Amino acid sequence: MKKIAGVESVTVSLNQGITNIQLQPGNAVRIEQILRTVTNNGFTPKEARVRAIGKVISAEGKLKFQVAETGQSFDVIFDSLARDVRDAARKEIGRTIVIDGVIAFSKNKSPQTLLVKAVKRAGSEAQ
Repeated sequence: MKKIAGVESVTVSLNQGITNIQLQPGNAVRIEQILRTVTNNGFTPKEARVRAIGKVISAEGKLKFQVAETGQSFDVIFDSLARDVRDAARKEIGRTIVIDGVIAFSKNKSPQTLLVKAVKRAGSEAQ
């Protein structure tokens, strides 16, 4: 994993089935790179819990999150009970924010959807 430019550190817990990958600030690592590396090492990832800097944009009638360094974008979805998170994301359209969320993986498909768990304006407290 550390062979991917932009990866700062990797910790693996085989007992828990969890890999924690810390990326360097300003990295241009795409989620597909990590997914491919994990898969090539014989593991089947189910999801990634991510914290990323970028912008919420409105495109094609949907909210999308565009990652700052890569330009990669994900359709944004929210837990039905998380109205405050949805409202916070909508208020920040076009601004640079930090988003915490979950990207689920499907076999033979690129990850396209980000389940947003928290939103904060870059440099402020979490919502």
